[in-house]
Amino acid sequence: MRRVIEFGQTHPLFVILLIIAGSALSIIFLPNIWIDSSSESLMMVMDPDLDYYNETIKIFGSDTLMIVYVKDKNLFTARKLAVLDKLVAKLGNDEFVPGVQRIESLYSVNNLKNEAGEIDNSPLMEYPPESDAEAKSIMEKALENPILVHNLISADGTATVINMYLKASERNDRDAAAATAKGVNNVIKSKLDETDPASNTYTDEFDRIFEIGSPYVRNTLTSLIMSDMGSFIPLSIVVLMIRLIITMGSINGAILPLLTSSISILFTLGFMGAFNLPFNILTFIISILVIVIGSTEDVHILSEYTEGLNREGSRKLAIKFMARTIGTSVFLTAVTTFLGFLSIAINRVTVLVQFGLIAGFALLVNPLITFLLSPVYLRFFGKKTPDKREKKVSFLTRVMNKITGILLGVINKYKKIVVITFIAGALVIGLFFIFINIDNDYIGYFKKDSELIQRMQTMHIELSGTPTFFIRISFKKQEENRDADEYIAIGETSADDSLDEDPLLIIDDSSYSAEPVNEDVESGYGIPGEPGKVFQNPKYMQLLNDIQLKLDKDYEFDKTISIADYIRLVHKEFNAGLRGDFDTIPDPDDPSSPFLIAQYAQLLTYDEISSYITSDWSEANIIVRHNITSSDAIGRVIKKLDKDLNEILGKCDPDLSFKITGENILYNKAADSIAASQVSSLGLLLLIILIIMSILFTNIKAGLLALIPNILPVAILFGVMGIFSIPLNIGTCMVAAVAIGISVDDTIHFMTRFNREMRELQDKNKAVEAVIHSELKPIMSTSIALALGFFILSLSSLVPIIYFGILTAVVMICALLADLLITPVLLTSFQVINITDITNLKLANELKTAPLFKGMSMYQIKKFTLMGKVVKRETGDYVIKEGDTDQKMYILLSGKVKVHRVDPEINKTLFLDTFGVGDVFGEISLLRKAPRSANIVALEPVSYLEIDWEGLKRIRKSSRSISLVLYLNLSRILSTRLVHTTDMLEKSKLYCQ
Repeated sequence: MRRVIEFGQTHPLFVILLIIAGSALSIIFLPNIWIDSSSESLMMVMDPDLDYYNETIKIFGSDTLMIVYVKDKNLFTARKLAVLDKLVAKLGNDEFVPGVQRIESLYSVNNLKNEAGEIDNSPLMEYPPESDAEAKSIMEKALENPILVHNLISADGTATVINMYLKASERNDRDAAAATAKGVNNVIKSKLDETDPASNTYTDEFDRIFEIGSPYVRNTLTSLIMSDMGSFIPLSIVVLMIRLIITMGSINGAILPLLTSSISILFTLGFMGAFNLPFNILTFIISILVIVIGSTEDVHILSEYTEGLNREGSRKLAIKFMARTIGTSVFLTAVTTFLGFLSIAINRVTVLVQFGLIAGFALLVNPLITFLLSPVYLRFFGKKTPDKREKKVSFLTRVMNKITGILLGVINKYKKIVVITFIAGALVIGLFFIFINIDNDYIGYFKKDSELIQRMQTMHIELSGTPTFFIRISFKKQEENRDADEYIAIGETSADDSLDEDPLLIIDDSSYSAEPVNEDVESGYGIPGEPGKVFQNPKYMQLLNDIQLKLDKDYEFDKTISIADYIRLVHKEFNAGLRGDFDTIPDPDDPSSPFLIAQYAQLLTYDEISSYITSDWSEANIIVRHNITSSDAIGRVIKKLDKDLNEILGKCDPDLSFKITGENILYNKAADSIAASQVSSLGLLLLIILIIMSILFTNIKAGLLALIPNILPVAILFGVMGIFSIPLNIGTCMVAAVAIGISVDDTIHFMTRFNREMRELQDKNKAVEAVIHSELKPIMSTSIALALGFFILSLSSLVPIIYFGILTAVVMICALLADLLITPVLLTSFQVINITDITNLKLANELKTAPLFKGMSMYQIKKFTLMGKVVKRETGDYVIKEGDTDQKMYILLSGKVKVHRVDPEINKTLFLDTFGVGDVFGEISLLRKAPRSANIVALEPVSYLEIDWEGLKRIRKSSRSISLVLYLNLSRILSTRLVHTTDMLEKSKLYCQ
């Protein structure tokens, strides 16, 4: 990354043209961006159960529709019903409300009754009643029909609904859904007489009227997304500017992050448009994340540039200093952040896959733009010269100095207590993760006091809840051989097409004689495995009835409807006036019952029962309406229901099979996927970070060190979620991976700086102190700024985004505390070496043959060198003075030195030896504390490695293989040197005499 930064400095015009070209290309794709507020985004990608669900709604009709709720205490009066008639007609007019296939209302449903011995199945109302008395009679008839009560009419007769079924081809069409919702809203607010300005609106005419249903939910969600985007982006920019001006001390320092963020957002939008990736419940916050997260690299770059300017004195040299000192660490922080967001895409839930891909791209392109553009910007607009004036210590600096002092005091005095307390506390809190619920609730996006939730609650109390699922029952052989194309594709029939009706379902008129049937029952009729209408067999019709009784008794569902309800109603009316309870299914033991059910079927119209039975009566469907939106709650209910249905069907016929399907069911399955993906993505991310950090710092211990202070905040996160009953959903499941990807950045900067300070100071405590002094301000400012940036999301109108913002902010603060309290302590346990330092270090090839490095590779020699302190001296400078008492040994890396001493007995200087590249000297004082016995002076410019006993201990802890070879070679050198020194002294004395 150093070369990328230097390339930007040397080729500014190319970089500017490259960014302009990328911006122009992105602008081309901007019109393709769209907003996905559909419930399908919460479902799993390539889920076979989704295919089954789509097949089911193709056969039985959709479980999602647009509903208009109407309530009035005087609803069943001639005037109100006339207004209702106008409303139904207008809602059914494609000119006003596009995309509607058919409408179900009090004006479209039949009311099957026994009228003077004749079965009448005429519409409940074909035209508005002419009097209030007639209206009241209609209400009484409707309330006597169990199928209509809590379905189309409330139990007290004051509320009704108008159900609008969307065309199947437009069911998932985002534009069609929006047009439908907008059309319904316009109709409700329109005037009864458009030509009369004084005319009432439909809202005026009824006590309460509103729309609800899938298109309304999608439109509401789209509006909230747009509203949040409109407020979050300006707010995040303001927070960014304030933070940068405070930390950088100038407006000029705030322009670069704003510029790189803006270009990155434009590129990301172009990427979304090019690959048809939408704004959805999650992806709309990515622009805010780029502004908040992307600025951290800019802060570190600008800080290093300022330091380089103070050291080097010019823009050009300051940029080179910046590239050299921070290039690798900033690159790695960008990589870990990118991987943190990309890991979210390891998921099968559509919305999370899309978020992971888009966020990953955004946080990959942002640092690339930063690395390319920052040197160009600094070359032309960066500060020219260091400020030589003595600055007044700012309030922020005084605060930071105070915090630094407190922090160092705590670390030095209570090292073990701090570490043990923090780790123990994090683990104890983390244990509460067992109380976390997994919940993939589409309606849970909205706040509990929102208008949408209130409308759903009204529907639940007065009629039935809007959520629905199907219980589809068939025979195993039929299920295995089923070909969906043989079924009537109800949803594909347009509103204008005539319906292909089953001959048994068509009647010539609306009445039928209730006389007993004397014909013989056809042998084998309705027996599974043979041609015939299976569910006209009373045994299986009774099964449907028994299932519904079980659901009503043991479950808190609002309403269940099946073909059995219609057959039971016909049977009751057919036998009206006779003794006995006929509110039942025809007796399965009666041989005439199958033919009786076949006759009843002829009294029912296609529209009435097409949602509950296939045209050949081979498959049945029970529609269950409820008010359970939580996937966790529906999951528990379905688990119990699955067990009960298996038992009921098994007793009836082992060849029967069933499957429960619906949007809620698919959400629940996706919720299980979220939990599994959370583990896999988090585990993979931790493994990748471990590998990267181990390679970067040449030691697996360093990789583990980087993880520890970042895993602990995640443990706290899950514990907090368990304590406060915050569910694991599409918002909260991202927090852990995102937090680790971001918070490990501070650890990288901490470790990189520690590595530099250790090479200079050769004292771990002093190095830690220097790191805290230099890194405390940028680490605290970036962490607090990130926390504030994420906390902005708590102002969202959408619950998952609120959770995501608050929890991520909490984890950022916990990660900051862990980095400041845990990381310094862990760093003192061993020395870290940066792989880039090893790569960039140039050593003489002669070192390979040096006695001290015998048996070591050049990589090991470089690593060993970087564990010590490299010192440079000019010609004539003393390396060692006779009488010095330091305990260090030296390895000459370049140049030559001479060894001499003054013999006090003869008062003459004795020349002892010369050392070249690879030679070791001063090793005796390393082993024992005694004054130096000779002087060592540079014969030419030299560089040498300085190692003390503490350094040898660090080498032993950091690399066992290097230390073993080193100690062996050092012992050989010492033994050889002792013999050689003795011989030289003896020869010197003889020569002087």
